[in-house]
Amino acid sequence: MSRLNFQRLLAVNILLGLLIVGCSTQPAEPTPTAATEVIVPTETATVTVMPSPTTPLPTPTDAPEIIEPVELDFSSMEGIQIYYSTTSGIESVLLPCGTENSPCSEGQELVAFSQMTTFTQIERISFFPGEEKFVFSSGDYSHNGSDDLFLYDLATGHSRRLTDTSDYNDTAWLSPDGETLALIADRNGGGHSYLHTIGRDGCCLTTIPNQLTYEKAPAWSPDGEQIAFFSEDRSQAKLFLYTVDTKAVKELLPRLSKKISGAAVWSPDGGKLAFVATLDQGADICIVDFSLNDYFCLAESKHIERLPSWSADGARLLYSAFDIEAGTEDVYQINADGTGKTQITDAGSYRNPVWVNSEFFLCENYNQGESQLILISTDGSWEQPITAQAGGVSLLKVVYP
Repeated sequence: MSRLNFQRLLAVNILLGLLIVGCSTQPAEPTPTAATEVIVPTETATVTVMPSPTTPLPTPTDAPEIIEPVELDFSSMEGIQIYYSTTSGIESVLLPCGTENSPCSEGQELVAFSQMTTFTQIERISFFPGEEKFVFSSGDYSHNGSDDLFLYDLATGHSRRLTDTSDYNDTAWLSPDGETLALIADRNGGGHSYLHTIGRDGCCLTTIPNQLTYEKAPAWSPDGEQIAFFSEDRSQAKLFLYTVDTKAVKELLPRLSKKISGAAVWSPDGGKLAFVATLDQGADICIVDFSLNDYFCLAESKHIERLPSWSADGARLLYSAFDIEAGTEDVYQINADGTGKTQITDAGSYRNPVWVNSEFFLCENYNQGESQLILISTDGSWEQPITAQAGGVSLLKVVYP
């Protein structure tokens, strides 16, 4: 081997040795330990648990909200007059009364049945706007043996008969302008009852086109242009709407499968109509929304819910519900869209609430055949009886100054 070739071979060997040494001196890759191990979550680690198909989803009304007590303003009731009936006559209480340390005064008797004539129990009165006069229906069985309409003047203490027939006349409902009365009467003597209108002076009786066999519970719209009423026979009950100007009658909710009971109550703006529909195991409050041309029910339950009372702004409703299993009845509050259901009372005997204002309402405490009127704050923190417990006590009207 020549000297040149030997030198070349030696250089190649030296270069290969350096490459091998350089590779062997690279830092070794660390072995993963348990402390640095990354665990990728699987689908079974999710924390959202959906109900099974057999578990109904809860509705907003299933979890009653807690009402926080507020400072009460008793002066907000200044000048409000409460009228109620007893077995002997009609009495009234002027609010405010019933501060925490002062009970309400006894009611002032306005009308004594024994001084008027042989009237039977009065269940409803309708005040003429801006006047100390009201109309009512009552039986004077010493006269003609049937119910008739009467006008009573509080200023003079005198009553005047508006109708004089042998036919049955149900309670009259006065139009918002005080000029027309809606009433249910049997004018044909056939045992059927139909809707009529009559002037405040007893003139010009108009019969509304008949629907089913028995019509009941007319309710004027706030603008006085329409009357909602129920018509029923032995198998069905339907809700109708009568337009005063055109005298047209149309059925509302012809697709409604539930039977309608009670009466209808207009919202203050006239855009909705609340009523009670019966189910197999209870009765629920439903609302007709005229802007949607449809209806919805607030909360289906096994309770028997009674006709509600609208708040002045139309946002909330008060109602009482009878618990069939427990045999108790109490007052609830709910938003007009069905949310925010709250139980206000727990006495087990409170029913038929009516708003006084946004802070207070009235209801009946009914127990063993006797009743009294209770004034209660809407947060449930305060209540005060305004009448004694007695038979036949029934709220007639809340009149504002």
